[in-house]
Amino acid sequence: LYIYDRERNERTLRIESHEDDVNAVAYADDSSQILYSGGDDGLCRVWDRRMLSENSPNAVGTLAGHSDGITFIDSKSDARHLVSNSKDQTIKLWDVRKFSPPEGLEASR
Repeated sequence: LYIYDRERNERTLRIESHEDDVNAVAYADDSSQILYSGGDDGLCRVWDRRMLSENSPNAVGTLAGHSDGITFIDSKSDARHLVSNSKDQTIKLWDVRKFSPPEGLEASR
């Protein structure tokens, strides 16, 4: 996952975010520091730019439930809801205030 500063036209961060390709990225809202990513590992990850560093690329949360790669994600722009589409032919509406527990992550693999 690459984070760019568009005003300075340069990359500010590069983090290892998924076990496979990243296919989709979206911000939670226009003024937010929160962003979402979806990858071929079937996971949606929630990131807080204020807590990101290349040395410690930890997501604040993960949403698991798809059995195949994520192809599209979008926010409702309320910083609470995220919709994802997957190669498994499902669409999910997530409440990002409640992340998947570790056993949910293992079950989706």
